[in-house]
Amino acid sequence: LLRFDADRAPFTYIQSERSIEDYVSVATRDGNISLRLGGYIDRLDEKDGITSVIDYKTGGKKDGIQSVQELFDPEKDRKKYVFQAFFYSWLLSRKYKEKKKLFPQLFYVNHMKGKDFDPAIKLSGTAVTDFQTEAFEEFDKEMTNLLTEIFNSDTPYTQVQNEKKCKYCDFCAICGRKPKEY
Repeated sequence: LLRFDADRAPFTYIQSERSIEDYVSVATRDGNISLRLGGYIDRLDEKDGITSVIDYKTGGKKDGIQSVQELFDPEKDRKKYVFQAFFYSWLLSRKYKEKKKLFPQLFYVNHMKGKDFDPAIKLSGTAVTDFQTEAFEEFDKEMTNLLTEIFNSDTPYTQVQNEKKCKYCDFCAICGRKPKEY
């Protein structure tokens, strides 16, 4: 990590473990409800007017996505690391309306030694270097749709068709599926 940072220098370290939260209004049949969403951003730094939204990962593989909608499709493989980095960028974009370029990145610590390591998240094969102009609108739409669906009492809960997704699910007890080896 230090060698990687040295190669990127100079940059300005902003903060680690940055608490971020925002309130989101969701329409329900009983009226609007306000949800508090948030988390902790592993690290923020800035270089050349671009704020890097960095999430450290010690395992896993580098994932890209073809579309933002893919992050919200319950039948697709979860790209939880990408979702997390985009989620933090989304919260920063909403909370601090300034038009900063936000560059979501995943620092896979175990892979950073390679000369070809690139922390950028690829969307349709292209690095997302300005979240607000390249992904915010679609992420905001999909997140709003998901929250509206979750809090819509007229929409019944349905289990995913692909039971392999249940293997690591923390909520099997709620839906009645028994975790097992798939």
